[in-house]
Amino acid sequence: AAKAGDRPAPPQGARSVRLDSFGSMTYAGLLSLIYAKVTPEDPRVEAATEWARRHWTLEENPGRGPEGLYYFYNILVKCLDTVGEEAFAVPSGRTVEWRKEAVEKLLSLQREDGSWANAANRFWEGDPALVTAYCVLTLQKALGNW
Repeated sequence: AAKAGDRPAPPQGARSVRLDSFGSMTYAGLLSLIYAKVTPEDPRVEAATEWARRHWTLEENPGRGPEGLYYFYNILVKCLDTVGEEAFAVPSGRTVEWRKEAVEKLLSLQREDGSWANAANRFWEGDPALVTAYCVLTLQKALGNW
């Protein structure tokens, strides 16, 4: 017997489509739910928050590797600043101080001329003007409460 929320079986011979989760879109979706005043107890917010904690990293855009990395940093910091939680635990038990970690990561990636750019040019992130703008906005948001 089907339960509420179960998906119906696809028609015979239909192709299956798998949608992959990845960091920047998880944080963008979570931020949209927050802006829509969806409560933290909502299953969508809980699922996005749990996914984000399970996949916490600043080494890549989880699920996309280097693609869209600087947009990921920007939306991650914007989302976490909006949530207002200054630190959180990840499944390993480590406490993440996301503001400090994000600032340190961005500063470690800054080029000698003061700009940033992504060697993975997907989403135009090879353009130093675009990526530097992302980074300045990200740093502004991350440092806003310091």
